[in-house]
Amino acid sequence: MHALHRPILAVALAVAGTALAPALTFARPSPAFGGDMAGRLMEADANHDGLVSRAEFHLWRQSQFLRIDRNGDGFLSREDVPALLSGRVGPRLDALVEAFDTDGDHRVSRAEFVEGPTPGFDLADANHDGLVSKAEASAVRDAARARARG
Repeated sequence: MHALHRPILAVALAVAGTALAPALTFARPSPAFGGDMAGRLMEADANHDGLVSRAEFHLWRQSQFLRIDRNGDGFLSREDVPALLSGRVGPRLDALVEAFDTDGDHRVSRAEFVEGPTPGFDLADANHDGLVSKAEASAVRDAARARARG
């Protein structure tokens, strides 16, 4: 993969991995994503205790916002998607905007993104204790892989 495409791919993966679950949670694992939603979720484990708290997840989203906001205007919108990937990533970004845009301006601010819905986290938090363990994240990944196999 060309080095210039890696940041673009990161945008697509961050959007899909953090915002569009559960619809995308059980989609076929992408080879570029490594089929490893668990690994992506566990990146939020800031204190490296093997658990991701909701607070850690929101902090992680802040860093993801900076990666996704490619034009640096402080909002997520179609303008952040390069034309080359518009057909693949655009619909996902549209779904993100629909889910996260609380003020109706057809774009997502940093606050809307960071504090927005957390269906992927909620799905992984099987025991509803506000923490996602490696085992819980792995269970979501395994279910996605099993579903992808049919």
